[in-house]
Amino acid sequence: MTLTIGGKRKERAYSEHKPKWQRFQSTLMVHSTQSAVSQQKTKQKTTLHPYQRQYAHVYHQRLTALKPRCWQAVSEEEKDVVKVDRVLDLRENVRSVVVGTLVKEGGNGQEVHPQSRCQASQSLFIEDESGRANIDVENVHDFATGMVLGLLGAVGKHGHFQVERVFFPALPPHPTTISATTDDSKNKPPALGNPHLLLISGLHCGDPSLAPAQRQMLLDYIRGSFGDNSGGGTISHVIIAGGSTVLHDEHPTVALKELDGFCLQLGAMNVPVDILPGKDDPTTANWPQRPLHKSLLQYSDRKVPHLVSRVPNPYGAMHANKYVLGTDGTNATDLARHLLKPAKEEKQSDDSTTKESKDDNTNEEESNEEPTMVPVSHLQALRRTLQCGHICPTGPDSVPTMPHPETDPMVLPETPHLYFAGNCDEFATEVMTQNKTTCRLVCIPRFADSGKVVLVNLDTMEAKGVRVVDPGV
Repeated sequence: MTLTIGGKRKERAYSEHKPKWQRFQSTLMVHSTQSAVSQQKTKQKTTLHPYQRQYAHVYHQRLTALKPRCWQAVSEEEKDVVKVDRVLDLRENVRSVVVGTLVKEGGNGQEVHPQSRCQASQSLFIEDESGRANIDVENVHDFATGMVLGLLGAVGKHGHFQVERVFFPALPPHPTTISATTDDSKNKPPALGNPHLLLISGLHCGDPSLAPAQRQMLLDYIRGSFGDNSGGGTISHVIIAGGSTVLHDEHPTVALKELDGFCLQLGAMNVPVDILPGKDDPTTANWPQRPLHKSLLQYSDRKVPHLVSRVPNPYGAMHANKYVLGTDGTNATDLARHLLKPAKEEKQSDDSTTKESKDDNTNEEESNEEPTMVPVSHLQALRRTLQCGHICPTGPDSVPTMPHPETDPMVLPETPHLYFAGNCDEFATEVMTQNKTTCRLVCIPRFADSGKVVLVNLDTMEAKGVRVVDPGV
């Protein structure tokens, strides 16, 4: 793939791309061809509106999908333990394993931490279609409503299930891939190295407090204007992970025009771009969020429709035979508000996690009374969603979701090679491995706040943060 800038021919890395976001495309709404008038003429039955359904079936579908994988995880670790199929079949003083959906309830209204929704005196339950049981764990706030887990323990004299061990659903294998052909391998220029994904989030187009020069420098970087060693020429695909617009009542179209112009310039470089909607972008609020309407990006849709793809949130696609899955970060942010960890864990170093160092001025001053519990990071929350086998375990409890009647599209049937979350406070990455199945986790920082993007090598799956500095600042 090539492009021409100022008369000089530039080569660009290439990677195959195949959409896998179809399962996130909701079909619950009535199509325009099935309007009330047309239904009256054809005497068709009115399609049931999804919100006439309750959400009990959503949790039932989730439990049905993840229960076998929980039992698989139990079988790999515990061979001679009593397996109880239903929660109501638990017996007192019998060491056994049960699988169900966790529910966290109660609380006295007193927040444990100001940045968390966790409350003191909350209780944890495990439930299935037969009923529920109160469970006792070391840290109630290590779990959230909606998680499907296996629990090993025994019912005590007070009727509470005393948990000894927790089993997360076993990670499914990676999707089956097809080796690249000889012709495809020739499309990659040896001098440019391996193709890379560029992950962007939080552009905040339309924000009057942001200088457009920084976004222009990002475009120059992608164009390769900073030289071959900058890495811009290795970018084969760009993913914009939500937070793209800041809409104002006085000038609501400014943000969309800036975003449209940004995507149009990427298309002019022959750089394919997939753009996800985010929490504050103009699309449906319920997950899975629908793609931005084509009328919002008129010039991009008119001039480079083959290069600018409007995709749903969550997002999934194959890039160079690697399964890439990600969101705008709402799932990780919301889950982080429902989880707390002991403060002592925050001080311990984690060798398996790579984080960019923070400025010394951002360190909090020590106080006489340090909190005993602190919120988990975005990366830890993202990791927990992968462990749970579900993109958004707190939905529909605290994240609005569509009540799909047949399946839960956010259950992970396959393990991605790359799993990202946008609009995070900082860049962070780690590799999660289970039974030889590995996944690269990436937290994408908000570009408007940090000036940083993430570059992912599609061959090695290594990720690094790249900061675009505005010389005028």
